[in-house]
Amino acid sequence: MQYIAGYEVKETVSSSGSGAIYRAVHPIMKRTVLIKTQPPEAAKSAEVHKRFQREIALAAQLTHPNLMTALHAGLDNNVLYMVMENVDGIDLQSQVKASGPLPVATAVDLLCQAARGLGFMHEHGVIHRNIKPSNLILDKTGTVRITNLTAALISDDADVKKPTDELTRQGQFIGTGDYLAPEQAFDAHSADARSDIYSLGCTLHYLLTGKVPYGGGAGQRSAMEHMKSPIPSLCVARKDVPPALDAVFNRMLAKVSAERQASMAQVIDEFNAATKGSTAAAPTSASETNGGSNFPLLAILASLLFGVGLGFAVGKFL
Repeated sequence: MQYIAGYEVKETVSSSGSGAIYRAVHPIMKRTVLIKTQPPEAAKSAEVHKRFQREIALAAQLTHPNLMTALHAGLDNNVLYMVMENVDGIDLQSQVKASGPLPVATAVDLLCQAARGLGFMHEHGVIHRNIKPSNLILDKTGTVRITNLTAALISDDADVKKPTDELTRQGQFIGTGDYLAPEQAFDAHSADARSDIYSLGCTLHYLLTGKVPYGGGAGQRSAMEHMKSPIPSLCVARKDVPPALDAVFNRMLAKVSAERQASMAQVIDEFNAATKGSTAAAPTSASETNGGSNFPLLAILASLLFGVGLGFAVGKFL
């Protein structure tokens, strides 16, 4: 029987480059929580250890309904850990893989929630820099939670406590290539709120088509596609996408950041305006969604309640 900081570990939820996630129960309080432990590399790398410390500090300072809530943190056998609220849900990448592309109205609703959480972060001077479907968790109440602040950038005028040491070097690649804004690919320091808007736009494409906007690939190859390839059309991929929503998406993926929406609040307004009163929001046949799913939001939540064969697994946090 494994224990971490007095909590009895019940299962391993995920294990990735940003650390392992466990579901655990306090034997006296009977409270179920998620516990994230530092990645093994942290024992050998001071930078990895500091980055995990940084994630804990940010999670503790940023409280919002669309963010994961940190309860406390500490050391157990020289392993740094963070205790978080237990979120029963599924990451949006796993949801799409399990059930196919989402209905337009559902995808927009989920990303409006994510945009509210990101807007809150931006207001406090924090840029996520790694927005993608696997870092967005849909819980059984229908609430989207943003996870993984490992790559977050803290601005000089942020009202959260900024560490004295700078972990991101000039020109360093931070984030995930398939969802990375062009300006962020070659200089992570250049990322701002509009970089997260770009990544959210790429996420919209995935939720509606089951594919990343461009061909995919690692490192410089993927970055060049984002910089030079034409922005794909959602209307071509799916007949039920309103042209107005395609226009919003096109602006989110503008190659030059100044041509994108100025804030997450503007993204939300444009999402709502583009889909308001649209009769195309809920497709009537699988062929209309290019092979996608017909599940409305309630059906998605129902599938979560029955596990979707995934046992309420919280997806990879990185």
